Amino acid sequence: MMRRTVPFCLLAALAAANPSGAAAEAAAEQPAVLLERMSRSLQALEYEGVFVYVRDGRVDAVQVTRIQGVDGPVDRLVTLSGDRRELFRAGAELRCLTPRGMVTATLVPRLELSATEPAQVTRLAQSYRFSVAGADRVAGFEATVLDAEPLDSDRYAFRLWLERASGMLLASMVRAPDGEAVEQLAFTSLRLRESGLAAREAAAAAAPVDPSGWQVGALPTGFRLIARPQSAKDSEHLLFSDGLASLSVYIEPSGGGLVGPARRGAVNAYGRALQDAHVVVVGDLPAATVARIAGAVRRAP
Repeated sequence: MMRRTVPFCLLAALAAANPSGAAAEAAAEQPAVLLERMSRSLQALEYEGVFVYVRDGRVDAVQVTRIQGVDGPVDRLVTLSGDRRELFRAGAELRCLTPRGMVTATLVPRLELSATEPAQVTRLAQSYRFSVAGADRVAGFEATVLDAEPLDSDRYAFRLWLERASGMLLASMVRAPDGEAVEQLAFTSLRLRESGLAAREAAAAAAPVDPSGWQVGALPTGFRLIARPQSAKDSEHLLFSDGLASLSVYIEPSGGGLVGPARRGAVNAYGRALQDAHVVVVGDLPAATVARIAGAVRRAP
């Protein structure tokens, strides 16, 4: 439907909470510790499994495999329901194979959160209030349930199910400001293994991003530029994140494209013409936030 290359968003209804002993143990965990453990798991783990993705009244099952390559993580996803689609992602580059052929980007749920360094985890406290909601089980793994409530109306709330030992994100739910669950994801089966490439991943996450010829204003507090994925000639892709939510800004030569709003699950998009360019903003943020950011994209002086 639209282009998106950010990591995948998230959760379905889960079973009842674990016995009181497990819940008490989970409640003793500090949110900052849980977030840092989640960050390390994104850098260190490889996995394969099946997750269920729920949005817009539709339920899809997806098979996913991740390996940690020398240039970053490589993901392969294959839909197990509906039309067959295969998604391949290497770093920020995403390709989608459909019955109609290959396209280079698509609106997809995110595979992971983007807080991949301790400093970013610390900054999350500026935008979210965290609390441990208890314990649960997902895909046979013991999980701690962590709530992230936004401190403003510019972003969604998250509920995260984190594997007790590794911090791996097992399931998640995204809630709109009115409390509605707009997107859900949960693994139903999963196998984990260590990759041994954590140090290389951490160094890559901390690398500075080259400046762009474009300015993006009206960003919510805590958002920063984290990547400039390779784009076609005369095009630009800027990737921003606050550590939980993510936002892509695409600038391409004028000549068509999305005009106005579009939505799929928790992902909103807004497109507009800008002088000799066309701007599309895509992110797992409320529609009003995405539209405001699209209206604040300008060429750098």
